[in-house]
Amino acid sequence: MPWTVGDVDDHMKGLSASEKETWVEVANKALAACEKAGKADCDASAIKQANAVLGKVREALTPDEEDFVEAASFKAILQRFMKAAGVLAGHPFISKGAKKRLSGLQDTLRTDHGKAAGEESDDTSEAGSDPSPGGEAEFK
Repeated sequence: MPWTVGDVDDHMKGLSASEKETWVEVANKALAACEKAGKADCDASAIKQANAVLGKVREALTPDEEDFVEAASFKAILQRFMKAAGVLAGHPFISKGAKKRLSGLQDTLRTDHGKAAGEESDDTSEAGSDPSPGGEAEFK
């Protein structure tokens, strides 16, 4: 079964959000490789591999390095959100009011988090456009 971040605590406790994402990536890749090779007990093998990788990562990082990893994860999440918000704001089913709120949220994040939020903000230029007639889109 492919794992999600919500499954991680069942297999390894005490991981940060970014470590959980890494655990999921390792486990799912190991599972896919095992199944592709036609091996048995792929779930157990994938869990063991993910636990081993994260165990090594946790041993290797100092508390300051762990903080850096968390900050890098925050920046990546924030940039993905900013890009997705820009794409969403350009969708024809988004109301004019929702577009305005999305644009305001993007502006606030850029103000509060500077470069972390602004690195990929070029895609948000659509936030001010309104492709739907009358400002509101209707679902049919």
